[in-house]
Amino acid sequence: MFQRGRDDKIRAKAETDGPVLDLSNAYLGDEGCADVVRILREYPSKRLLDLRGNRIQADGITILAAMLKTTMTIEHVNLEWNCIGVLDHGVESLANALALNTSLTSIDLRNNSIGPDGAVILAHALKRNRTLEEMDLRWNEVGSVGGRAFLDVLENGNHSLKRLQLMGNNVPIATSDAIDDYLKRNNHLGNLQDAHDDSLHELRGPECSNLMDAARCSDDGLVQPSDDNAKLLLAYLADKDALTSQIDTLQRSLRSLEAQVEARDATAQQLERELQVARDDRERHIRREGQERDRADDIARLLDQSEARRKHEADESSARIQSLETAILQLKEAKTVAERQAQRSGEELVQAKAHHDQSVRLLEMENDKLRSSLSGVQDEAARLREQVHDGRKELDRRDGMWRIELDETKAAATRRAEVAIEGLEQQLRHANAHADAVVSELHSQKNLVESLQYQVLQMKVAHEAALGDVSKRMEAECHERLERHMAEVEGSMDELRRQRAALEKDVEKHRMHGELLREEKTRQRKVFDEELVTRERQYDELKASVVAKDDRLAAIEVECLRHTRNYAQSQDKLAALESEFENTNKMHAHRIEKLQALLAQEKQACSEAIGVAKDKERRLMEQVATLEGVVQDAERRHEQTLAAFVHDVREYVDRWSAPNRHGRRHCDGNENVDMI
Repeated sequence: MFQRGRDDKIRAKAETDGPVLDLSNAYLGDEGCADVVRILREYPSKRLLDLRGNRIQADGITILAAMLKTTMTIEHVNLEWNCIGVLDHGVESLANALALNTSLTSIDLRNNSIGPDGAVILAHALKRNRTLEEMDLRWNEVGSVGGRAFLDVLENGNHSLKRLQLMGNNVPIATSDAIDDYLKRNNHLGNLQDAHDDSLHELRGPECSNLMDAARCSDDGLVQPSDDNAKLLLAYLADKDALTSQIDTLQRSLRSLEAQVEARDATAQQLERELQVARDDRERHIRREGQERDRADDIARLLDQSEARRKHEADESSARIQSLETAILQLKEAKTVAERQAQRSGEELVQAKAHHDQSVRLLEMENDKLRSSLSGVQDEAARLREQVHDGRKELDRRDGMWRIELDETKAAATRRAEVAIEGLEQQLRHANAHADAVVSELHSQKNLVESLQYQVLQMKVAHEAALGDVSKRMEAECHERLERHMAEVEGSMDELRRQRAALEKDVEKHRMHGELLREEKTRQRKVFDEELVTRERQYDELKASVVAKDDRLAAIEVECLRHTRNYAQSQDKLAALESEFENTNKMHAHRIEKLQALLAQEKQACSEAIGVAKDKERRLMEQVATLEGVVQDAERRHEQTLAAFVHDVREYVDRWSAPNRHGRRHCDGNENVDMI
C-alpha cells in the first residue's frame, strides 16, 4: 500500500512538471530511488531530475547510475543533501556512469559526505566524459588530495568542464586558483568553438546546413567545386553517416552488454550475500544446537542431582526407621526385664510372707516405676507417631516439590524444544524469502553496528575508568621509567631538531620549486596567448583562401581512412567484448549452479538438524516419562513402608500394654487375700 502511494506520487509529479521531475525533500530513500528510476523510463522527455534531501545512499545511487549509463535524455541531476559518499561503491557507480554518459551537462553533489577517495574516483571519470560542463561539490570532504586529482584531470585532458564548485572542502588556495585558471581556459576554448561554428555557418550561408549545401551555394563568393569533388564529398558523407550509425549501434550494444554484465555481477553478489546469510544461519543453528545439547545435559544433571537427593533422603528415612526399631527393641527388652522382676517378686512374696510389708513397698515402688516407664513409653510412642506424621508430611512436601520441579523442568524443556523448532522453521522461511531477508539483514546489521558502537563507547568509558585506576597504581613505576627514558627522549629531541632543520630546507626547496613552476606557468600562458593569436591569424588567412577546399578534401579522405581503421578496431573490440561476455556468462552460470547446490545442501542440513532436534525432544520426553514412573514407584514403596511401620508400632504398643494390665489385676488380688 505504501509503495503504491509512493508510485502514484512520483507519477503525478512526472505528469505535471513538464521536462522537470522535482522530487526534492521527499525522503524517498534507496527503495524510493529505485521506484523513481523505474518510473522515469516511462517518461523519456524529462531533462532535469531533482532528488535533493531524499536520504539516498550507496544502493540507491547504484541503481540511478545504471540508468544514467544508458539514458541519453537527462541533462541536469540535483543530488544535494544525500549520503552518496558514505560508502565507496556508491561513488564508484556514479563515476562509471559519468564516464559513459553523453547527455549530462550539470550535476549537483553538495553535502554528500564525499571524501578524498570518492573525489579521486569522480576526477578519473572526467577523463572520459566530454559533455559535463558543471559539477557542484561544495560542503563535502574532498581535501587536498581530491583537489589535486581534479587539477590533474583539467591539466591533462578535460576541456569540457567549465564550472567546478569546491567551497567548504579544505582545498588549498593554490590548487583552487589553478583549477579556476583551467576552468577559464575551458570557457575560452568553448567560446572560440562557438565563434568558429558561427563563422562556418556564415561562410556557408543561411540556407546551407551541411557540406552538401555549402557545395551548392555560389552566392557567397566561394569557388564552385567540380562534379568529381562533389561526388567524392557525397560518397564521403554517406560513408561517414553509415560509419557513425554503425558506431552508435556498437556503442548502444556495448552499453547494453555492460548493463547486462553489471546486472549479472549484482545478481552474483546478491547470491553470494544470500549464501553468506545461509552460512551464518547454519552457524547460528549449530551454536543453538550446541546450546540445546548443553541445556539437555544440564537437565539430565539436574535430574541426576534430584535423584541423588531423593536417594539420600530415602536413606536418611531408612536410618531413622532403623533407629526407631532399635528403640522399640530396647523397650521390648526393658519390658521383658520388668516382667521377670515382677515374677521374681511374686515368688519371693509367696515364699516369705514375713517380709510382706517390705515386699509390698518394693512392689509399689516397682509398680510406680513401671507406670512411669509405661507413661514414658506411651509418650515416646506418641512422639514417634508425631515424628512419623511429620516425616510423612515432609516427604509429601518434598515429593510435591520434586513433582513441581520435574513439571517445571519438563515444561522448560518442552518450551525450549518448541522454541528451537520454531527458530529452525523461521530460519527455513528466512532462507526461502531472499529479497526481504537481505533488506532486513542489512537493517539489522546497521542496528547492530549502532549498538556495537554504543557498546564500544560504554567499553571505552569503562576502560578509561579502569585506566584511571591502573594509572594510579603504575604512577610510581612510570616515574621511574620516565627518569630512565629522559636521556632517550632528549636524544630523540635532538634527532627531531635535525629532522626539522632538514624539513625546513625541503620546504625552502619546495617554495623555490613552486616559484619556478609559477614562472613556468606564466611563460606557458604567454606562449599559449601567442599561439592563440597565431592561430587566429591563420584562421583569417584560411578564411580568405579558396584553395583550402582541396586540402579539406584530402583531409576528408584521410579522415575516411582513419574512420575505417577505427571501425575495424571497434569490430575487434566488440568481438573481444562478446567473447568476454560469453566467458562471464559461463562463469556466472557456473557460480549460480554452485550457489544453488550450496543452498540445497544448507536446506538439507537444516532439515537434518530439525530431525535431530525432534529425536532429541522425543528422547527427553521418554526420559521424563521414565523418571515420572520411577518417582511414582518410590512414592508407592514409601507409603507401603510407612503403613507397615505404623502397623508394627501399633501391634507392639498393644502387646506391651496387655501384660501390664494383667499384672495390675494380679496385684489387686493378692492384696485382697492378705486382708482376708
